Amino acid sequence: MSSTTPEHEKISKSRALNASLLTLISIIVFIELIYHANWSIKVLYNQPFGNYLNNLVYGLGSFLANFGLSVRLMKWLNQKLVEDKIESDYKKYI
Repeated sequence: MSSTTPEHEKISKSRALNASLLTLISIIVFIELIYHANWSIKVLYNQPFGNYLNNLVYGLGSFLANFGLSVRLMKWLNQKLVEDKIESDYKKYI
């Protein structure tokens, strides 16, 4: 007995897997951003890099750069993993 799965179910399972992967990566990035925010606050209080300007650049500046890059990465992954396949699914049923 061979079971054949309809094509639309394969795409749905693939999209669900990609969405789950995207969710897992989002959680990891969120945890990493919390850790980096905590590190940035410690840098501003303890000032291990010399004067206040250096600590502001290394602490807050690196956090803002990390946040910006993380958001761009998540948008790109969302576009590549999930959004491209949604439109092709809808076109099949029209």
